[in-house]
Amino acid sequence: MMFRARHLLGVEQLSPPEITTLLDLAETYVALNRRTVKHGDALQGLTQINLFFEASTRTQSSFELAGKRLGADVMNMAVAQSSVKKGETLIDTALTLNAMQPDLLVARRSDFTERDLPQAPILAVEVSSPSTRLFDLNVKKARFDEAGIEAYWVVDPDVPRLRAWERRDGELVQVADVSDEEAFTTTVPFPVEVRPSELRHPQRPD
Repeated sequence: MMFRARHLLGVEQLSPPEITTLLDLAETYVALNRRTVKHGDALQGLTQINLFFEASTRTQSSFELAGKRLGADVMNMAVAQSSVKKGETLIDTALTLNAMQPDLLVARRSDFTERDLPQAPILAVEVSSPSTRLFDLNVKKARFDEAGIEAYWVVDPDVPRLRAWERRDGELVQVADVSDEEAFTTTVPFPVEVRPSELRHPQRPD
């Protein structure tokens, strides 16, 4: 039978027939695990990302093995040792994952609650580099737009340059593209005047 929900976050929302179907399906894979060649094709061509914010060797290895045995391309993200630990926000992690276009995302339900991402920030400022510039100007901007952010800035310290977008009539529109000593003045989300040259670290004397 077909499941009504796209995501499986628990069994509370499932009907008795759906639960029975899951148990029957699980039973069929017992035989797969007992075969000499333990490999199926139910997830062939799909990408599965295992995302755990805390160390969870048994759980992660179980989902990794299950994904591989069903034919998926599996990638593990050790978030506890990644950029989140260094201060990157969960929104940044979510945007990066979304750019990878995974077909399956495995994580603890407690890691995806409203306490983690209650709402979009009113302002996001990205300091771009040659390796992230296209991502910051396109993917991140589009995702923040979908989330309903009020203002988005991209700072390129190599020029220096600042590009800014603000929400108008329900979508982000570019309102500034300034460099060096040019001033960007805005009231969204608060009154401020910014010059890109002032955002660079002062150069050390030789």
